[in-house]
Order: sequence, then C-alpha cells, then structure tokens
Amino acid sequence: YSCTSRRLNLVWICRDAGLVEHFLENVEFSSDGYSLIYYTGKRSIILPEKKLPSNVFLFNGRPNLERTISGIIHSIVSGEGLPEELSKKVVTNTPVDMRAKLLVEKALSLYTVDQLFDYTLKASNFYNESQEPLTNEINYQGVLSTMRHLLANDCNVDSITKIFEQVDVD
Repeated sequence: YSCTSRRLNLVWICRDAGLVEHFLENVEFSSDGYSLIYYTGKRSIILPEKKLPSNVFLFNGRPNLERTISGIIHSIVSGEGLPEELSKKVVTNTPVDMRAKLLVEKALSLYTVDQLFDYTLKASNFYNESQEPLTNEINYQGVLSTMRHLLANDCNVDSITKIFEQVDVD
C-alpha cells in the first residue's frame, strides 16, 4: 500500500511472547497505519532496545475489537491522531536492570534451573584456573558466559556486568 492512498492497519492478537519479540525486533512497521499488538500470554514481553515507531502499540490482554476498529476508523475519518502525525517521543524504554530480570524470566521459561546450573557449571570449569574440576560450585566467569549465551542480542551484557559488580564486592 506504500504507493497508494490506502492505509494498512494491523490488529494482531498473539499469546506467544517469543513471536511478538521476534516481530518487534525484526519487522519494519509502516508509518502510515496503526500497528496494535495485543499480547495475551503469561510471560512478560522483552521490548527491543531499538525504538519502536510511535504508531506501534503493545497491549497486555484481549482487545475490545468493536471499540478498537471504531477508534481506528474515527481517527482516519476525522484526521485526528493520524499515525504519521503521532509524536516521535519514546513513551517507554525498559531500564537495564528490569530488562535483565525479564531476560532471566525468559530463560527460566525455556530451561529448568538444573539445566541452567549445568550449563553454568560447564562454563565455570572452562574458565577454572585450578586443576580440580568444579562439581557443585560456579564462578563469576561461568555466570557471565551463561548470560552472554542466553541474552545473545537481547541485551548489552556489559550493562548487566556493571550491575553485577555493584552487587558483588568479592
């Protein structure tokens, strides 16, 4: 619709957090239509670090479709609050400490605590300087390695490292 006078508005209802996160991170949303995403899942959504366009809205819960569609039609017919005229101001940016918490929650929804411990133990042994292998304890480098693996491109590990260093004085 980019070469026409028509608008494409998206009303998407999804309960898969990973799918919503993938689309928010990788899709270029149109600037001349509304993108209304209604997330109905249980796990918290991790917002991408990049700024979303001001016409992309993410809601928790199911929509009232009659009110939603009527609102879109009213906005376009009246010319008030058109998507391309919305402020470019970012409404929210998830702070690093909250983002880390959400990413750990995401990891715990994908892996068991035992799986995470085993992975961290293997990483700790890789970085272990002593000759004896670790069996029931992990080290700082192992935790950082696990965080890098889990977070991948979702978050800046250096920011989380700074938070670890503020808490851990050893």
